[in-house]
Amino acid sequence: MTRIPSTNKQNRRLKAQLMLGFLIIICSCEWSRFLHEINGLTMGTTYSVKVVTGYRYLDKTAMQTGIDSILQELNRQVSTWDMESEISRFNHQNSSARFFISDQFKSILTKGEEISRITQGAFDFTIYPLLKLWGFGPEANHSAQIPDDTVIRKTLNHVGIGKLEIGENNISKIDSLLQLDLNAIAKGFGVDLVFEWLKKDGYNDIFIEIGGEVRCSGMNLNGFSWRVGVDMPNLHSDPGDIISAIVKLNNTAIATSGNYRNFLGDGGIFRAHIIDPRTGYPTNNGIVSVSVLAADCLTADAFATALMVLDLKAGMLLINNQKDLEAFWIMSDDEDKYQSYSSKNFQVTEL
Repeated sequence: MTRIPSTNKQNRRLKAQLMLGFLIIICSCEWSRFLHEINGLTMGTTYSVKVVTGYRYLDKTAMQTGIDSILQELNRQVSTWDMESEISRFNHQNSSARFFISDQFKSILTKGEEISRITQGAFDFTIYPLLKLWGFGPEANHSAQIPDDTVIRKTLNHVGIGKLEIGENNISKIDSLLQLDLNAIAKGFGVDLVFEWLKKDGYNDIFIEIGGEVRCSGMNLNGFSWRVGVDMPNLHSDPGDIISAIVKLNNTAIATSGNYRNFLGDGGIFRAHIIDPRTGYPTNNGIVSVSVLAADCLTADAFATALMVLDLKAGMLLINNQKDLEAFWIMSDDEDKYQSYSSKNFQVTEL
């Protein structure tokens, strides 16, 4: 047997240790993940953006400036609370004259018109006069009385997407009293704008949330799918306090609409803020919240509102006939007990 000199053994051991250390460094660099989070205010609510990268430092000030700029510009187009916004100026134009709009504004209207057609009017962004009548929005009627049936029917005459003409770069009113409200779709569109901006900038592991509407891609800090909780309806808790379900998001968006937080009390009568644009009255179908999964957040946002208007049977049929949509309903019975229902491919993670 040939005996290897001890110096050769030491050299080999040293080389092995160095190689092992080198591999550890490479693996460590490859798997290092850092979470960068940005929070702010927009559209009367909050937003949260999470970005996971392979590097520790990120210019979050520059990123937040970009995000705020995107959302501020959207507000200047579609906020009914801003009297100088595009939508406010159009709403107060009592004529059929053409009103020129931005590309983003048109994009929202075009998609909203399509969803209104699919939902047979359960989603309708010309609902502003009804919201105002029932006491919601910047020009709300603050009367202590429930609106008279005659007034509701009269107001309903000025509601309907068919009363709006959408041109190449302009819109016009067929009914001069037509007014728009995009609150049921604008937050989702804002999420999509921030999402696309970050993706274009090269980020992949991202999570964007505005007022509970979410879109994400890639993986979270731990290398797993992003997860969100669906609130349990409860008037006396804050969002996130009581969770009824957890949903894994795989490169998708989720939006939730509900009647259990935003309401007006009138002599003990609760007036839900979800108004059926087909009847002019608040919904009363036992549905307290609907969460919708879709490829983009604008679509999820609009369909969540539509499904609050439709009864469970009609909503389930609608969603199960759509290729890329899934939904999760929470219903309340006469004893305020909750039951949940989901479309055929909506998967809930155990709590």
